[in-house]
Amino acid sequence: MTTLIIPIFNAKNIISKDFLETIKQYATFLDQVIVIDDGSCDDSASLFDGIDVDIVSNKKNLGFAKSVNIGLSMNKSKYVCILNQDCLIPSDWIRNAESFLDDNQKTAAVSGLILNKKGQIDTAGHMLWSDWVCTERFSGMPGKKICQAEEVFGLSATATVYRYAALKQAAVETEFFDESFGTYLEDVDLNIRLRHLDWESWIIPGDPAIHERGSTGVRHILKVRKKGTSNYLKIVFKNLSDNERMSASLFCAISFFWGFLKDPLAATFNPGDSTRLNIWREVIQNRRVCPEDKMKKWICGFRLNPFRRKG
Repeated sequence: MTTLIIPIFNAKNIISKDFLETIKQYATFLDQVIVIDDGSCDDSASLFDGIDVDIVSNKKNLGFAKSVNIGLSMNKSKYVCILNQDCLIPSDWIRNAESFLDDNQKTAAVSGLILNKKGQIDTAGHMLWSDWVCTERFSGMPGKKICQAEEVFGLSATATVYRYAALKQAAVETEFFDESFGTYLEDVDLNIRLRHLDWESWIIPGDPAIHERGSTGVRHILKVRKKGTSNYLKIVFKNLSDNERMSASLFCAISFFWGFLKDPLAATFNPGDSTRLNIWREVIQNRRVCPEDKMKKWICGFRLNPFRRKG
């Protein structure tokens, strides 16, 4: 019923024994486990020796979006779970998600509470602000137990189970995640496209996952910071209607200026291929079925207000 996709990159000192033991258990009953080695130079794939997984080795680093798309193109299951190399999920995580998706046919994506190593909340889904930036709900707050399922605007691709039919519907040409994003905000972009098609995302009860957030090289951090503004503006250009862009323009400008003051490097902008952007925008807007008012209900307010807790 479910295929598990794990993109990895230079993970030999990141992937834990507990992670490998969990994957070994999942491999005994899932349809397929696909590991995408994204051009690692530390022989990361050898960690999975003796585990029933299919390994795809990219000749060079292609980024998270492209790597996951490769795995999704191989999928033949009804559901697909995307799992980060530094996130440890409970043994019943996928089974619980399958049951919820079976019972809720309008749901595209399901996850549970994800904590960090300190026991604080890493993410409880995404919340949308008036500048169309998404942040992690309750991030940094003390971990709490989820007692009942709760609909959220969208989910982080850290450890989420998706309905494959919904991903196919949200794809543009053969891309489920926009490959021009590389490794930043690609899940937010997908969340908005799913919402446009009236698909839902839910957080469900159960034992939490632990996101260890493995150490990252300085060069990679700088690369991600530079991609941030470009990918954010791509999201606004592709996914927002003319009216939504008009309403959000002031908040976007304030957010951009505030971000530049905090981190000038993060404001570096490379729009990429304008023809490609226009094609994506046309496809997304033409097939959109979710009205603007319904999307607007998810906007929590002005993001720079530190007292906003709504999510």
